[in-house]
Amino acid sequence: MVEASAKMVQGSALEIAKECTRKETATMGAPNYIGNGIVIPAIGNPNGTIQIGELPARKDRVDNFLSSAEDSIKALRSHVDGLIIPEGSPEDMLNLWRGMQSSMQAAEGNINSMRELLAQTTVKRGEIKQKDAKPLGRAALKVYDSMSALEKMRAKLDAIVKPEIKGKD
Repeated sequence: MVEASAKMVQGSALEIAKECTRKETATMGAPNYIGNGIVIPAIGNPNGTIQIGELPARKDRVDNFLSSAEDSIKALRSHVDGLIIPEGSPEDMLNLWRGMQSSMQAAEGNINSMRELLAQTTVKRGEIKQKDAKPLGRAALKVYDSMSALEKMRAKLDAIVKPEIKGKD
């Protein structure tokens, strides 16, 4: 359950970051083939497109992804708090659990700061200007990084616990 919830938070954070860093794309032209194997390459990317400017973030999408992240982080919090580290467990297990708690707090803090930034942002025609969207995108990437760290700690904790459980059977 921890893994699934962390991936949901991570996915929402990534979508917020993508929305806050959208670029306008223009089609320039595909490669031109002249006889005898001569190719004039496409301008821009190999498919003939080029990114020419920044687009504003769409507030409704940022709101939706942020709400999803908030719901998922609540579920994740209950899963992480529900982990029981028995008395006499190796110090590694306790340190990993504390690290997971720390990553949770960092992610929750960044999600709260995104909500505050969004509340302070002026929105015109349902769009957030790039200068206001960039801090949101940075905070979303911090949430993504926190969830990556939490997932690594969860995997290490899982690797420690599974052999212990098998040994008790």
